Amino acid sequence: MLQVAFHCEIEAERGSFDWDDVCDELCRKLILRHPHVFGEVHVDGSEQVLQNWEQIKHDSKEHQTGTERIRAVASTLPALMRAQKIQKRASDVEFDKRDADFVIKNIYTKLEKLQKSCNDGADASDGPGNADTEALFGDLLFDCVRLGRKLGFDCEEALICASNHFADRFEQAENAAIAAGKTISDVSGADSDIIWHSGSI
Repeated sequence: MLQVAFHCEIEAERGSFDWDDVCDELCRKLILRHPHVFGEVHVDGSEQVLQNWEQIKHDSKEHQTGTERIRAVASTLPALMRAQKIQKRASDVEFDKRDADFVIKNIYTKLEKLQKSCNDGADASDGPGNADTEALFGDLLFDCVRLGRKLGFDCEEALICASNHFADRFEQAENAAIAAGKTISDVSGADSDIIWHSGSI
């Protein structure tokens, strides 16, 4: 709120707009994008509300093509969230009609290509971290997001949960190592598997 008030004051002093203008614009946008609340549009559920919201948004921004819709996804978003939004907009224009099974097979194919690229680059001067391998890895991540979307998951939330779960498991493993008179870096090989899965050595 401090930032909003600060910028409103700056623009008010310049004669551009003020706080009332910002509130008016927000209210107009809210009314425009919720015709089921402020108008006479009937909807059957939240999914249709979201569909109407997206269509009204694209119409108000005069997006004529699927590309314009995709390009409008903010590049400042977290990469995982942006990937899912881009894929959703491609799906909205019925571009991606494949099911989850197809995407899983595609992921396996990408994994095989990535493994081959890593093996081929092992003896090369630029190593397995070269641009081609990185591009393959990026494609694999993108397909994993695609699978999550097909399964109805929020990929950003799923990764947050997985990261938190890892942190919890790591803490348990480190505490078990300390209890055994070791540090986490001392644990290796079979012991590392045992401590990770059981929480004790």
